[in-house]
Amino acid sequence: MPSVLDLIPASKKHVIWDFNGTLVDDVTLVLNVTNDILRERGLPGIDAERYRKLFSFPVSNYYAKLGLPGEGEAFRAVADVFAKNFESGMHDCGLRDDAMPCLLALHERNLTSSVLSASRQESLEALTEQFGLSELMTEVCGIDDHYAHGKIESGLKWIQETKRTPEELIVVGDTAHDFEVATELGASCILVSFGHSSRDKLEKCGCPIADSLS
Repeated sequence: MPSVLDLIPASKKHVIWDFNGTLVDDVTLVLNVTNDILRERGLPGIDAERYRKLFSFPVSNYYAKLGLPGEGEAFRAVADVFAKNFESGMHDCGLRDDAMPCLLALHERNLTSSVLSASRQESLEALTEQFGLSELMTEVCGIDDHYAHGKIESGLKWIQETKRTPEELIVVGDTAHDFEVATELGASCILVSFGHSSRDKLEKCGCPIADSLS
């Protein structure tokens, strides 16, 4: 069972981390918030297995698969409720047990790290501070709203501003969208099997899959 530490090539200098599901264990929180919304609308709930098979970016497509509004004001209303309850519950979540050992080991190997997330910037900054990650991250990059359209644009802006070369970068995430981000940046990618996507979805990306962080 390979870990992220095992799979990062020696040639890499900087790791771009996904946040939710990769560094932070928040899958149960997402399920609880989602099922509350589904129940309020008289829709059937989902379990972890079905969730990890259906979840995708943009989340508007994922909502539509669940029978929730996927566009317009109705979508934004549901997304607002989800964001409020999710951001409140995130403060009770924690880092994955092997997240800090992994980050510290990378630091000892002179690899720098940053966070690139589809979470709202203000919330992301507060949570990285709460979880003790701020000093280990050179940048914390989120998005301007909580509608989770994706993070390719943020990633491209980041690489332009930092003037990093794609060859030195590796993206670590838990969804096919993280692979899409890596492809757009010209970076390598490692996906983790314990986050928000099922392993069979990740395998279709064709990049290495890690079963732990360290």
